[in-house]
Amino acid sequence: MKRITWVLAVAALILLLLVPTTAFAAKKYKVALSMSYIGNDWQGISANVLTSMWELKYKDEVPTLDVFVAGTDAANQNRQILQMIAKGYDMIICYPISPTALNNSIKKATDAGILFINYDSETTAPTAYNLTFDNYDAAVKSTEWLAKELNYKGNIVVINGVPGTTVDIDRRKGCGDVIAKYPNMKIVAEFPGMWANGPSQEGMAKILAAGIEFDGIFTQGGGAGTVQALLDAKHRLVPMGNESENRVRLMMMDPAMKEQGFSACSYGSPMYQAAAALYYGLKILKGDKTVPKRIVIPYPFVLSPGDTFKPSGDTSKLSLQPLRLTTTGSAEDLKAGANVFAPELVGPGFFCNIYDPTFTPGMTLTMSLTGRASK
Repeated sequence: MKRITWVLAVAALILLLLVPTTAFAAKKYKVALSMSYIGNDWQGISANVLTSMWELKYKDEVPTLDVFVAGTDAANQNRQILQMIAKGYDMIICYPISPTALNNSIKKATDAGILFINYDSETTAPTAYNLTFDNYDAAVKSTEWLAKELNYKGNIVVINGVPGTTVDIDRRKGCGDVIAKYPNMKIVAEFPGMWANGPSQEGMAKILAAGIEFDGIFTQGGGAGTVQALLDAKHRLVPMGNESENRVRLMMMDPAMKEQGFSACSYGSPMYQAAAALYYGLKILKGDKTVPKRIVIPYPFVLSPGDTFKPSGDTSKLSLQPLRLTTTGSAEDLKAGANVFAPELVGPGFFCNIYDPTFTPGMTLTMSLTGRASK
């Protein structure tokens, strides 16, 4: 009897020694990135931030990260998601072109056991996670800044984003709700700038050519192109509620631009949202039940030196920041709070919000431009 017990004990010990290389080995995950529209700096940089952070921090546990680009066609994005399901990914990180058009494909993905997490723009699919920031609040705060700058009166040009996305819907509503509060303010023209400089510059040039008079601008992106249209037409510069493009932030620091009538606030749609989706997605895959289905992260809100604007209402949704220039784009500078880059480092439409201590530790400017890790 003792011999049998001893033999069983030895067998159990041998099994335990073998387990680390089999059953207890760390799980490896396959992840896909599903992008829709990619015709602006924001989308490209966001993808670079994700892929470089994956390479820097997650590659051991996520050996596979594949990128799919569907364009503005919801049917094409649906087809690509079905391909991802067939390939057996563990997680799909998605920038959805529509809040509803992908819902059937999303259900098929989650029914297959795939974690589906949208970033920035959201869907109404009940089985998907959504990670975003409060786009409505960002538009409200920026338009309130614009209203104060104009002494609560004047004509406004509104430059929208990609039609149909929840980002565009929420920002349009936020801007419109604020302007509706002030009887001496009105929207005199609006058009889709697609969050890009080319369409924004072209659209603004048409408004200038039409002779429409305006006193301020609210733009969801493409601010550098918008200002260039004013400069090309030798039109007076006006206050502008703006996204986080580098050229505009440099203008905010330029006393000569202020003398010409230019001023701006710079709210930032964080370009680390896809990286944050990967961060939270891995938590969920590992069994963390505390992650909410809708994850809302704070957004940066940047003012010019000497600007005394104080956002009203709930300020927990934003991170109020001063402008801080970097001439290197190093990890050390970004960690220290740099949020605008010397003009020789990036193009005018570069979106500046690439660093977050939780989601992109070790991020450098080079990583955001190349999509590759740098150490």
